[in-house]
Amino acid sequence: MQRGDTLYSIALAFGQDHRDLARWNGIEDPSRLAVGQLLRVEPPAAAAAVVTGLFYMLLADSGVATERSFIMVAVVLFAVMVDRPALSLRNLAIAALLVLLLDPEAAV
Repeated sequence: MQRGDTLYSIALAFGQDHRDLARWNGIEDPSRLAVGQLLRVEPPAAAAAVVTGLFYMLLADSGVATERSFIMVAVVLFAVMVDRPALSLRNLAIAALLVLLLDPEAAV
């Protein structure tokens, strides 16, 4: 953001809708933009990657290894979507808990 920029003018310059820019960047009040603030001007691709991974998992044999891989990737991509560290022990623990909740006998 530079001095004089508005959410609408930035959206227009990048061929996007100003409401989408506000949603992608978590902006509730466009009058509160700050000079130097960084804005995402393209839609997040992580959601499409999760959907594609889910489709592949359902298309494939969907064995335990495939499910584990999908859950770990989905947790990492969700962290990317909410601007959190993607690779962390917390995400590993969340993925492990999800695996155990969905398929408890897989722990053996």
